[in-house]
Amino acid sequence: LYAGGAAQITGTRFQANRLQSTGNTSFGGALYALSSLEIDDSQFYSNTNSQRTWYESGGGAIYAEAGVTLDHTEIVSNTDSVSA
Repeated sequence: LYAGGAAQITGTRFQANRLQSTGNTSFGGALYALSSLEIDDSQFYSNTNSQRTWYESGGGAIYAEAGVTLDHTEIVSNTDSVSA
């Protein structure tokens, strides 16, 4: 999910999303926000960001350009893997 501005997410499950890019930078296996995030009563399970290099990648589950507030939210077994 891409949010171009501040976002509020409630009661949502993100599971087994995979972001794999061979082009420009890529962030957030499940969720990428250009601003702040408020997440409540949600789950992030087994999401992956598989980008080419460490400086082009970020966030196995969540990447936000600003602050993140989490309430009653689980983040389990998410990965950000890169190749050398």
